Amino acid sequence: MKRKSKLIIALFGFITGFYNPVIAQEDWKTIVSIDSINTCNMYSATFKTTRLINAQSVETAKNHSLDFRISHRFGNVSMGGHSLYGLDAASDIRFAFEFGVSSQLTMGISRSRIAENLEGLIKYRLLEQREDGKMPMSVTLFANTTLTPAKDYSSTLDYALFAHRMSYTYQVLIARKFSRNFSFQLMPSLVHRNFITDPADKNDLISLGAGGRLKFSRRSALVVDYFYNINPMNSTRSSNPYLTFYNPLGIGWEIETGGHVFTIMFSNSAGIIENEFISNTTDSWMKKGFKFSFDISRSFSL
Repeated sequence: MKRKSKLIIALFGFITGFYNPVIAQEDWKTIVSIDSINTCNMYSATFKTTRLINAQSVETAKNHSLDFRISHRFGNVSMGGHSLYGLDAASDIRFAFEFGVSSQLTMGISRSRIAENLEGLIKYRLLEQREDGKMPMSVTLFANTTLTPAKDYSSTLDYALFAHRMSYTYQVLIARKFSRNFSFQLMPSLVHRNFITDPADKNDLISLGAGGRLKFSRRSALVVDYFYNINPMNSTRSSNPYLTFYNPLGIGWEIETGGHVFTIMFSNSAGIIENEFISNTTDSWMKKGFKFSFDISRSFSL
């Protein structure tokens, strides 16, 4: 009964923004100390949250905890001062709930603004890095399925088949914590789309991602991720030759504050989920096509 009462107070405090500062301090101590906690000779907290910027990390939600995430992408900085450098234009918004079925398995759902995507996701921590060197890296498997209720982008007509609304992402996340302050990750990825609107495009897109986290103070870290698309759509053969696709790059500042992990970042991708940002990034950093973005993560023990 006491546990339920504490959960209700925590939820109310999170919504109203007046959560008891004493509780917040305790949460903060828990977050800080997690770097130095090792269970069964395993490394802990390779990354602080389940995401870097765009990319998933090897981290999964804690056992029987709910990770509530809000992500927001604004418009391009190149839009200028009349739109407050993109802040007046939202390119994508995502709400996600990720539940730790166990310390190894996470399942979640989300809703994104782009294409009105409804997402179901699953992450499984296959291997964990060990201090004794017997396992030099952590490996997590990730997969998702998205369904779009939106109409066909290429026309005002609906999709011919329900299956055309589906897309999938499969990733192997391979990470190593080199020190208490630095972690690095590789992300071989496959995005499959049941329906494509352009004959120059492909149903299957192969990509290799890389990301890292560099902690430079007790509460702050620099986070970066990048995806190189191995077989992107060739714009010279596209029905729209003026549309060019770029590799997504994200750079951000991660801040830990009283139980929350808050990330302020810039990315050239408009989409937030893998099915969108890997395959549909049409803005370039070199042309001021990057967007101010933020991500808030809050975990609750259930």
